[in-house]
Amino acid sequence: MGPLVIDIETAERFDNLALPVQEYLINREKQRMDQSDEIDDPKEKVIEMLPLNPAAGTIVAIGMWLVNEDRGLVLINNELDEETNPSGYTHFDQETVVVYGSEQKILEVFWAKLVEKAGYGGRNAKYPIITFNGRLFDGPFLMLRSAIYGIKPSRNLVGYRYNLNDNCDLMEALTFMGALSWQHRYSLDFWCHQFGIESPKQDMDGSQVGQVWRSGDLERLVRYSISDIRATAELYVYAKPLIESIME
Repeated sequence: MGPLVIDIETAERFDNLALPVQEYLINREKQRMDQSDEIDDPKEKVIEMLPLNPAAGTIVAIGMWLVNEDRGLVLINNELDEETNPSGYTHFDQETVVVYGSEQKILEVFWAKLVEKAGYGGRNAKYPIITFNGRLFDGPFLMLRSAIYGIKPSRNLVGYRYNLNDNCDLMEALTFMGALSWQHRYSLDFWCHQFGIESPKQDMDGSQVGQVWRSGDLERLVRYSISDIRATAELYVYAKPLIESIME
């Protein structure tokens, strides 16, 4: 057990949304665009933003990495091509196991593994969950998607902002819990360059995830997820003295 990095990749599945939900989102976006005099297609705008929407987007990958043991697990949504990538466990390399399954299945596995590897959260959490922008993105996404499937989260990933012993969001730590303004909220790629860490964005970036997932190239998605969680783990190690000072 130990500090556990988590990171998700998301995509849109607009066609899977109920028709009333589609219409609601389009009409809502149209009203917003009318107020700001925008002339884009509201449906295209909704689809473009769905990967960032924790209430209506889809999780296609969940990466988990044990910092102290340098090994991890990647959970991959195989709903578009279960025949080629059947549900179950497989060893990807010496450090990484991959689990294929539906979005619901990988969420069930995620919450079980989270407690197994990092324990329960709260003020007295034994090990922190490590994220990058996780309080604003990964945490809400994981918890809301789980709620939709009737899955109870085993740990609050959007907990008390200032308890880095529980949920250590590196973006929060590197802006001193909001003391630095939004202009200083930089990307993971930026901080990797600053700390001399190999960038996880060399092959692809988050904007390409949906396209890669729909193409069926799940191995590429696995490799991208691994590069993200490993880079986040390295950044945590470099930032740990700063984090400890903040928490004193």
